[in-house]
Amino acid sequence: MFTDETIVRIAEKYGVTTGQVLLSWGVERGTSVIPKSEKEERLRTNFKLLKFDPEDFEAINAIHKQPGKNKNVAFHLGYVDGKPGIFGWTYEQLGWEYDYE
Repeated sequence: MFTDETIVRIAEKYGVTTGQVLLSWGVERGTSVIPKSEKEERLRTNFKLLKFDPEDFEAINAIHKQPGKNKNVAFHLGYVDGKPGIFGWTYEQLGWEYDYE
């Protein structure tokens, strides 16, 4: 994801790192993110979250729809509210579209 052309373009637009784009996107969509780094400067930049323009946020959301970018899970680990899920999350909560028919 750090080298994805959409992520790189958005990082350049806002003048930040691709890591900051990905962390900010995760937080903005309501998921818990756990950044990891041993470098003090990178730790500092990880705390600087962005507020995306709606079109940038949607562009990141749409990356998984590009050919070769969606990593389908071939098994279900259980059900959440009657729907197939993975690790206690429904596909919608993970940002994936799923046809339950």
